[in-house]
Amino acid sequence: MTVEQIDSTKVLISLCNEDLTEYSLRFDTMSFNDPHSRRILNKLLTIACGKTGIKQEKDKSMLVEAMPHSNGCLILLTMNHRKKKRTVYRIKKNTSGWCCRFQNADDFLCCLEKLREKNETLYRVSAYFFRESYYLFTEQSKLSDRVTEVLSEFGRLCKREIIFSKRLEEGGKILFSKSRFTGAF
Repeated sequence: MTVEQIDSTKVLISLCNEDLTEYSLRFDTMSFNDPHSRRILNKLLTIACGKTGIKQEKDKSMLVEAMPHSNGCLILLTMNHRKKKRTVYRIKKNTSGWCCRFQNADDFLCCLEKLREKNETLYRVSAYFFRESYYLFTEQSKLSDRVTEVLSEFGRLCKREIIFSKRLEEGGKILFSKSRFTGAF
């Protein structure tokens, strides 16, 4: 068995096959949940701390990593291990709204013209061209019956999905974005 200090918190213990036999330890059954393995790992920790002078604080956690090799196994002990916080990403603004997909430019432009003729106003509107289709987004939570009728006549109307709208913002070509849209550019 060899003990090597890597830095102020890490110790590498190399066990040969004879050491594994002496400690009645097998790599495939080695687990901290197994009482025998736990006792042996604690014994190895005591030996490693004695040889290197590293102290394991009682209230701090320790990371134990083991890797087999042809002549035994390697055990890396990281003292006073701090768990990294998991990064959580959230969409901050859960905006609802509507999306209308148009198959071609004619349908898209006819829809805009009809909205202008009916004197309809949409709020927080953006339009994109993406993968041979045109998309019109509005962040309004409720649409009037006349707007719903016009949008459904020329395109496919559905609830806005935030993931898809973010994909459009990244990969689509923005045609316009207005806080208030009355059909005129």
